[in-house]
Amino acid sequence: MVVDASITLRDRRNIAAGVSEIYLRGLHERGTEHFRERDYKAALQCFDEAVKQDAEAPLPILDKRAATYVKLGDLHHALFDAGKMIRQDQSSAILSEALAPPRAMDPFKTLPEEIAGIVFALLDFKDVVNLSRVCTSWRFMVIHNSSLWTNIDFISARKAIPSSTVREYIKRSQGKVKRLATKAFKDDQKAALKHVIQRCRELQELYLHSGFVGSSLLGAMSCAYNLRTIIASSLCETSLETVTQLLGCCSNLERAEFCLADARSSPSDWKHHLPKLVCLRLDNQSVQCSKLPLSELLAKIPNIRSLRLRGFGLDEGHKINDFSVVPHLAHLDIAKSSIRSFRLPPSLSELNVNDVYFLGSNIGQPSADLKDQYLPRLVRLSLSGWALGIRAFLHTWLNPNRGNLRQLDLSRQKSITGPFLSELIEEGFLENIEELKLNQCDIGDEIVALLARRARRLERLDLEWTRVTGIGVKELVTNLRDTLRYLGLDSCRSTSIDAVQLARSMGLTVSFRFPDDARKGKKVRSV
Repeated sequence: MVVDASITLRDRRNIAAGVSEIYLRGLHERGTEHFRERDYKAALQCFDEAVKQDAEAPLPILDKRAATYVKLGDLHHALFDAGKMIRQDQSSAILSEALAPPRAMDPFKTLPEEIAGIVFALLDFKDVVNLSRVCTSWRFMVIHNSSLWTNIDFISARKAIPSSTVREYIKRSQGKVKRLATKAFKDDQKAALKHVIQRCRELQELYLHSGFVGSSLLGAMSCAYNLRTIIASSLCETSLETVTQLLGCCSNLERAEFCLADARSSPSDWKHHLPKLVCLRLDNQSVQCSKLPLSELLAKIPNIRSLRLRGFGLDEGHKINDFSVVPHLAHLDIAKSSIRSFRLPPSLSELNVNDVYFLGSNIGQPSADLKDQYLPRLVRLSLSGWALGIRAFLHTWLNPNRGNLRQLDLSRQKSITGPFLSELIEEGFLENIEELKLNQCDIGDEIVALLARRARRLERLDLEWTRVTGIGVKELVTNLRDTLRYLGLDSCRSTSIDAVQLARSMGLTVSFRFPDDARKGKKVRSV
């Protein structure tokens, strides 16, 4: 080939580049033709020759050679060509489509509205608030769904709640808030709570965690006609007088729970009738055991089913406290209260009289009238910390419901001895017991062995501060391996560590700790 000397160096390079491009295009076309004819070896030779001609071979050639390697089963070289393509030109049209991530799809735009509503209904209030902060479309969808804002819960909030936030959420619910659980408001407590109650006529449940006092509650509850449940924690400053006035304002209440910080100023009487109240819980946390007019209270709550009066003086002179005037009472808890004598309704299924102090001629001992109680439905009984004398009537309480007792607490009962418990077990009183507490009772391995044979449904057993040894523990866990789940052995100094390890190896949860008495205080040593 003769080249004219008058042609410049630039022109020569352009001519060479054109010839090379034509040659590469020819190799590409021949290789593509062989690939279509499934002659992959001939196609590979064409593509290899094209790559040798130009180290920076066009992407279509590298793409075809990589496909040829795949057809020949040489995945290593195919991957090498693919990597070379990526490094050579990441902005190419071929790779941009292949490497681009799939487009984000909004699931709530593809789901039917009914299905999305079901998903939203399963979320907690905190999740609903977070959902409104994801994007503009989700925020619009969430804040315009009034059903998501009918259950407002601020319990997990770390700071005081601004009143503006409360008003905004009420607006989103269209005034249809049915449940409010809140801590202290950042602004005026009375005004903020009153705004909620006035705007939300359908409010049925109110949970007050902290920051509220009696005056703010009374001022806000004057129009809470539809309220069904009100629960105030121990962090709210309420008194017994405040509680009686609150119950009077809310005549439709079905459940009321208060922890009283001050119960000294008890009212003279309970004026308001509460026929719909089925659950009332009053816990006196003040130092003094203040008196409560029990007979007047019971007369105002004829349909009560669950009643808890802890830490009160329930004695009314020589008059018997008659709980049987409320015939539907199923759960009664008068723990840490003082009383002279009482009569129980046969409808009781759960009774808690832990640490009750009995007034009378024999100070601290229960009255003989308790032996006449008839409790055929009793399944849970707590007698922890009672004074001497319970053995005289315990048989009478349990006899009508022999074998149906599920939970029994006889902790800190020095009068409960081995022979007495043996009698209860042998006569079938504890045949179906599931939870039994015998802490600080004067018992040993003989009682544990008897329980292992007769209490076949036992799931939880507390034996703290007893004389139980490792032999009794091994027999217990061996015979009750299918039912027993928890075993309390704190301060059982006669129990060996190998018995505890055996129980744990069989899947039981075992509490085995000892208090080390020291001059500088008591420390707990876990074993």
